[in-house]
Amino acid sequence: MGVLGTYCFDGLNFSQASSLYTDSTLSVLAADGFYSQGGVVRQQSNGVLLAAQACGACSVPCGNGISVSLSQNGFFDINFDVGNTLGAVVAYFYMGNSIADGVIANFNSVNYNRLTAQGNDGTTLVDGSGTAVDYSGIGNQGTGDPTYVGSDTANIIRAYTNTSVTPGVCNTGDAPENYSYTGSSYVAQGTLNPLTVTNTMCGRALSGSPVFTMVIPKASASPTSLNLKISAPACQTFFAYELDCPVGLSSFGSSVGQSDTTCAVETETYYFAKNATGTNVPFTVDTNTIPNVGNFVFTDANGATYLNDTATLQYYITGNTTAIGVRNGVVISSDTCTPAAEPCGSSLTIPQGQTGYYNLDFDAGGTASDTGAIIVYFDPSNIPDGIRVLYDNVFYNTVTNNNEGRIQSTSGVAGAFTILGSSTDACVPSTPNTSSYTFFDGIVNGAWNNTGTTQNITINTGDDVRGGQTQFSTLVIPKPNATPNIVSIQVLGACSQTGWNTQVSCPAALSSVLASGPGATNACNSTQNTSVYFAKNFNDTNTAPIVGNFVFTDENGATPLNNTSTVKYYITGTIALGVQNGVVVSSAACTGGTALTSFFATAGTSSLNDGRCGYTTDTLLYHNGIGTLPQTGDIIYAGSTTGSQTVTWTDYRGFGTFDGDSASTTGIVNASGVIQTIYVCP
Repeated sequence: MGVLGTYCFDGLNFSQASSLYTDSTLSVLAADGFYSQGGVVRQQSNGVLLAAQACGACSVPCGNGISVSLSQNGFFDINFDVGNTLGAVVAYFYMGNSIADGVIANFNSVNYNRLTAQGNDGTTLVDGSGTAVDYSGIGNQGTGDPTYVGSDTANIIRAYTNTSVTPGVCNTGDAPENYSYTGSSYVAQGTLNPLTVTNTMCGRALSGSPVFTMVIPKASASPTSLNLKISAPACQTFFAYELDCPVGLSSFGSSVGQSDTTCAVETETYYFAKNATGTNVPFTVDTNTIPNVGNFVFTDANGATYLNDTATLQYYITGNTTAIGVRNGVVISSDTCTPAAEPCGSSLTIPQGQTGYYNLDFDAGGTASDTGAIIVYFDPSNIPDGIRVLYDNVFYNTVTNNNEGRIQSTSGVAGAFTILGSSTDACVPSTPNTSSYTFFDGIVNGAWNNTGTTQNITINTGDDVRGGQTQFSTLVIPKPNATPNIVSIQVLGACSQTGWNTQVSCPAALSSVLASGPGATNACNSTQNTSVYFAKNFNDTNTAPIVGNFVFTDENGATPLNNTSTVKYYITGTIALGVQNGVVVSSAACTGGTALTSFFATAGTSSLNDGRCGYTTDTLLYHNGIGTLPQTGDIIYAGSTTGSQTVTWTDYRGFGTFDGDSASTTGIVNASGVIQTIYVCP
């Protein structure tokens, strides 16, 4: 071991000096030979210092831990030999429960003073002013100053410039003595290191003193020497640290960064450094396989480039289940990702479930063309389930089907579930009942996404109506505007081993027919000029409303037709539709109606001169006039009674008495089926 001595040099530091001297006036050169300080060794030859080299003999092998407890303060310098392997050098530091200490590492001429700790969520670490920081040293980047961490940093923020130090006595403000690790311990160098600690150099924990983590990247075989300095400016210091040998960081699959927590597919590979716990070396390193809150995360296995090293929070989805929030290279949140909405109109297999509350979002589109009626088909299978649909902050819980017609909870509670299924199954609790149900939100990887939370759901008296067993019932959700685009199917599985299915159509205008009404009876009516819109039930292809169909006054399904308990009749063609509470409850031939006169007509033409005069008549029609052929003011019908559908055209058609006649008159009919003009053919 070398002999300690006091020397002066003519540079900013030993590494940059030109020569060593034995006096402060730099007039007497030190003897030629080898000299070392702070892990650097240099040979003086002919009074000139040669190139600086790492002091191999003074380097501590990586993989070791060191603990120091002193009544004094100090500035502690050590060199580690990190070998020629590649990877990340991870260092862990515990600074005690009462006095903070600073740390800075230098490797390959780059300073490292960024630290994090287990549970660091962007609020648990604060600088010297009490401002929350994402990692300790965030205000200290790009400097050669240590970052001070531990239980309390407020009491060390001051200048330590007193060089009139009494040996063996430590007072507040004394410049700490330099120590160099030699052999197996720190050895006082007999020199002082005046320094000043500021707010930006600090990053203490709000609670306790955790183990702090630092990552130093080693991307090439050389250099092999890493310098570590611990700054302990306060008296009665204690610190413990370990520095691991370089190794590739643990990897994890992830999506690319995004602004929300929507579940996404893994397409990238990133890396993280595990944190540790303990109060002395060796520390207990965490065993997590995906990043936890407080972990540093990187784009490379060596830890050279921090992931999302910006102040803007980004989310990375791992395992298509977990959304980690990353800011300034640190994981500050970790939650279950939010399943992406299923596209409307898609085929979807619904997994079996258990007792619970289920939410499944569908995307109905958000453009100007994505308007109309969203039709939701729901099949509870056999075991009872409750159904409601949430869209634009409105709950819909009325269903219908061809067998049972309209079904709805009678509780009158907004947002109540309408419970469908087997009427003989007694698994539904007696009502009223409020219970806590596990909340499942969306389907991830073919299974229900268990959020790990519960919600209290009330089954009101009147909610348990049953019906709709093992068949699809229909709900209609009006979407008159482009937004919002998300429609949420919500199902209450009040029984175990629940299973159900649903299909959600994309918004589209409902089909319509012309009808008369409303009327109190099913008598045939000659005026059919009102559009009635209807929603087909599951897999139906009907072109006019049938029993069990929802009917509306608008194409979006916003306003139910005759939404009252009194049956009213609407005549379409010769069919009388009985409508009650917005659903067709009967369909039969209308009664009554006056017999009409038949005639035959040609195809139409826009030319009066042509008018189809002399052309062959081949279309059978009817009119309510007194003549053989229709006259001005007569109404044209498709059927033989006044209960029939009216016929309209805006062009000229020729008329004749018999099929195959040569047309003798021609005329125009308006939108109500009334003859507007008549001309006698030449």
